[in-house]
Amino acid sequence: MDRKNVWNSRSTHSRTILGNPPHPSPREVLIDYLRGYWKFIGVKKEDVLTRHTVRNVSFDDETATFTVRVMNMEEGKDFEQKFDRLIVASGHFFCAPHSTF
Repeated sequence: MDRKNVWNSRSTHSRTILGNPPHPSPREVLIDYLRGYWKFIGVKKEDVLTRHTVRNVSFDDETATFTVRVMNMEEGKDFEQKFDRLIVASGHFFCAPHSTF
């Protein structure tokens, strides 16, 4: 297959159609997975914060906890919460296709 046309080709594999987005979209699949996982582990909708910005994170070696300072973007107010675990989810990760030229 000519490298120039690889992004417009179609694969016989049902999940790979280059040049056209797969259906359902990756975002729909991801949110469905996350909602199922959140339900499985008991995360409530009110536990997930949106429209907030993390200002600072610090770790206390003595208590083995993270202190997270967050700003509510709608109210403009900061607050802190302590956690024993922390997941960094900073957004969409993009990896550009490898070019050989």
